[in-house]
Amino acid sequence: MEVRVLGEMTVTREGARLPLGDELRDTLALIALSGPAGISPGRLVEELPGTYRVTRTNVYQRVLSLRQRVPIVGGGPKREPYALDRARVYVDADAFIGGVRRLVDRPDPAALDRLMGLWRGDPWDRSAIARAGPWAEVRRARERLVELVLALDDGDRAALTRLNSFVALFPEDQTLERVRRACRERPRLLVIEDEIMADLRSILDSEFRVQPVVDIEGWNVVRESLDVEGVLIDRHLTANLTDDRGTTVIADFLRRHTEIPATLMTVAPPPTASGHVDLQAKYRLLEVVHKTGLGGALNETHLLDAARALVDRREQAHRRRLELWVRSDLFHVEDDQRFNPSSTDAARRLAKCRHAAEALRPVLIDGPIEVAVQQVSRFHREWGPRRPEATF
Repeated sequence: MEVRVLGEMTVTREGARLPLGDELRDTLALIALSGPAGISPGRLVEELPGTYRVTRTNVYQRVLSLRQRVPIVGGGPKREPYALDRARVYVDADAFIGGVRRLVDRPDPAALDRLMGLWRGDPWDRSAIARAGPWAEVRRARERLVELVLALDDGDRAALTRLNSFVALFPEDQTLERVRRACRERPRLLVIEDEIMADLRSILDSEFRVQPVVDIEGWNVVRESLDVEGVLIDRHLTANLTDDRGTTVIADFLRRHTEIPATLMTVAPPPTASGHVDLQAKYRLLEVVHKTGLGGALNETHLLDAARALVDRREQAHRRRLELWVRSDLFHVEDDQRFNPSSTDAARRLAKCRHAAEALRPVLIDGPIEVAVQQVSRFHREWGPRRPEATF
């Protein structure tokens, strides 16, 4: 059996919802919120609202009615506190309070997401027992959760997938105003797509400030004044899929002239894993995402995750992008050698580049991030597209 109070009060048994009137819901909510220790009949009388004075007899009758549906222990001649039989009943408030207590000072964003996901609405907006004492522990736990969210760095906070929906549950709650302010600055994302821009905007606009470009002419207008944190590019910019302008024109420009991370979306990804890896390295693409799923429907989850990865500010995401820079530069030095297979100079440069790339591995894995940035920048200046011997 499940009793959920973090939103609309619901009671379910084996998935089926049990109908309860307002008075029984209020009584059960206070019993559920009082934890394993329970709540005394006298305290229930004090906390329960009513248009007339609630008496011990009223409480007894309500609990008697509830016991026909829900396992409640306590009461009796000794007037023991009423409590739910926790061995038989799941209470979402228990899971929330206990989860918050177990959080460390710098929690994993996934743990915060799980706890925010327990909330389905604002129980204090409609409930007549909003001010009742047993809610105090839930309120304190929610305040603690909010403080931990605010203490996250921008990257970890941006990784929270449930934060916006959690805050939206409490539109009038001023205690969440600081979180709302922190959420307002959406990352800037350039999206280049010729056919389904409206569909993409429908899944991206809530999290990103999207700058839309629908054709190569639009790209030529914006390319010299780019002010975005990531680019999501359609591989083919003609309806018949005969071009590769998303890569040969746009992604290659970004690789050669900017530091902006890019991801390719396509209905025709490379058929092999090696082709996928080579395409990423050739154009310094963070990912190559299949634009559609089974049945031709838009692959919304993968596209949204790919967009989030482009603007992810966490350290591990930063390391991943640095590693991609090294892999892309090495790919093109290898291309120099492939186009000049008999050149001893090309072979020597390739060996030197491989040695330099290998030397970067330790700092890329777990060295100080500032040092990793400096060393990759130095590597890129020597081996990137502006090297004197560059073929491409």
